[in-house]
Amino acid sequence: MMERGVTLEVGNDGVAIIAFYNPPVNALAIPAQLTPFLDGLQEIFAEAVRRDDVKAIVLTGKGGRFSAGFDINVFEKVHQTGDASVMPDVSISLVVHLSRVDLSY
Repeated sequence: MMERGVTLEVGNDGVAIIAFYNPPVNALAIPAQLTPFLDGLQEIFAEAVRRDDVKAIVLTGKGGRFSAGFDINVFEKVHQTGDASVMPDVSISLVVHLSRVDLSY
């Protein structure tokens, strides 16, 4: 069984494939779980940008799907605790993480 995470493969054609895996549906999880994933995605994206042999970058999901999006299990936690602050804006977090990559190479 494959572990959760992010991988990078670069083909002879210069296309970098960045794939993430968070079974069963590649959901983006709550902050404590999301931060390592986004950090890993940011690091691998930065590596792909730095490489001279990379001409294009493709972001995809493993396991037959891209991403189900936000992890709906967070709604149960909100219902149990009444604390809506555990619901991050995942799309903004992802953009912020990727925007920190230095593209000046």
